[in-house]
Amino acid sequence: MVDKSLEKEMQKIRKMEDQTKLLNKTKEDNEDQINVYMDGLIELINENRRCLIQRWNDMIDLKIKQLQGNRQALCNVTVILFIYLYFVFVISTQT
Repeated sequence: MVDKSLEKEMQKIRKMEDQTKLLNKTKEDNEDQINVYMDGLIELINENRRCLIQRWNDMIDLKIKQLQGNRQALCNVTVILFIYLYFVFVISTQT
């Protein structure tokens, strides 16, 4: 009788140990899966950051080219204006 009772208790303990091992294994698997997901998220964040930086750099380069074009146009207008004023001055002094 005592042996059967002791055997039942031992079976319960073994069953609880097996359940504990299974829970620990599941916990480890979940932690590994979370780490994989976190690594993937970090990779996506870094890729998005690189894309945003590249887009900003492209936009800045475009603005610089536009400003250089505006500067060149302003220089051309200034040269034309001085040529016009020179001819106006030359014509006005000759008459």
